[in-house]
Amino acid sequence: MGFIKLDNMKLISHTSLFAVLVSLASISSVCVAKSSTCFSSQNSTVGVAACLQRELETVDSELNKKTSQLISAVSKSSAWSTNPQMAKDYKASLISMIQQADKQWRALAKLECEILSAQSTGGSGEGNSGLACLTSRTRVRITFIQEHEIYKYHWGN
Repeated sequence: MGFIKLDNMKLISHTSLFAVLVSLASISSVCVAKSSTCFSSQNSTVGVAACLQRELETVDSELNKKTSQLISAVSKSSAWSTNPQMAKDYKASLISMIQQADKQWRALAKLECEILSAQSTGGSGEGNSGLACLTSRTRVRITFIQEHEIYKYHWGN
C-alpha cells in the first residue's frame, strides 16, 4: 500500500486519500447542482458552459473586490499600536497573511473542483461541474469574508 506525507501531517494511505476525495466530490456535486440556474435556464451544453463561465467571472470579481476592500480597511486602520513602526509592520504582516490566505484558498478550491470535474471526464458537460463548483465555492468564500468573526473587526462590524 502506498503512502503520502502531507507536509507536517501523518502519513496516509493512497486508498484513504482517495476515499476522502471521492466523498468530498460526491458531497460537492449535491451543492453544485443547487448553486446555479445555468443548468435549468440553458438549452445546450455550450449554453450552460457559457452561462457558468459568466457566473464564475462575476463572483470571482466580487471576491477580488471584497479582498481588496479588506486589505484597504486593514491598511487604513489606526487601531493597533501607538508606535507607528510597530503598527506599520503589523499591518504589512496582516495584509501579507490575507493575500496568502486568498492564494491558498483559490488553490484549494481549484483542486476540490477538479476532483468533482474529473467525475464527468469525457462527457458532453465536461468542465461544467468544475465551473459550477468554483462558482459555488467562491460564493461561500465571499460570505465567509463578509461575515466571519475573524474578519468582522476589520469591516468595523
